[in-house]
Amino acid sequence: MVNTTVADGFKVKAESLEAAITPKTKWIILNSPGNPSGAAYTRADLEGLAVVLRKHPHVYIMSDDMYEHINYDNFEFTTMAQVAPDLFDRTLTVNGVLKAYSMTGWRLGYAGGPLDLIKAMTKIQRQSTSNPCSITQIAATAALNGDQSLLGRT
Repeated sequence: MVNTTVADGFKVKAESLEAAITPKTKWIILNSPGNPSGAAYTRADLEGLAVVLRKHPHVYIMSDDMYEHINYDNFEFTTMAQVAPDLFDRTLTVNGVLKAYSMTGWRLGYAGGPLDLIKAMTKIQRQSTSNPCSITQIAATAALNGDQSLLGRT
């Protein structure tokens, strides 16, 4: 685990990540913008983390982008898959319609990443939960394919 502080903007710094990784490390989870701190990783922040992660091919990256559209002060959202496409084979990006489209009670999310990982997730999910109802699926499709201007920057 990497502890963060107010001084570092509640963000994992490359040096801290490097010091924390061991042979037993399996995943790093990045939540940006973060809840509850609001910490948001810039392109430069992610590039620094990518340099470290390239040295540790046994570490997978989960990019929790649920708050992608909720940011302030002209922050430009960027995700690890954009910054380091060479790490795609071990990057899992998760998102959903919960926050940006005000569907918090509907619990519909999605993930993108390497096919083998997505297939494994599908196999587990299929055996442990049911699918979201048709109304939720239709509403999410409309939200994701509809007019995105409502997600304007503040």
